[in-house]
Amino acid sequence: MEDALRARIVELEQELRDTKARARLERAALKAEMRAELVDRQANAARVADRQRALFERGVAQSGQLQASERAKASAGYIEAALTTLCPFSVAQPGGCNELA
Repeated sequence: MEDALRARIVELEQELRDTKARARLERAALKAEMRAELVDRQANAARVADRQRALFERGVAQSGQLQASERAKASAGYIEAALTTLCPFSVAQPGGCNELA
């Protein structure tokens, strides 16, 4: 009887170690995915800013494009501010619009 109980305790301890290891791996995978997503967002904002800058600095921009750019920046800022207020975990406004400015 004692041997069966000891074997069961050892079995449960191993199961607990496995569960903790799996939880650590899942947490690490989620953190890596969140970092990759952040890098992707920042890279995309930088690409958009470069494309917009190239378009508006080349001197061939049509008269309405500059006004449309300003409206787009203002709209993007408004949307980011609204989304930031909805997110309970956000303490600072994301810098996407600042990248475009």
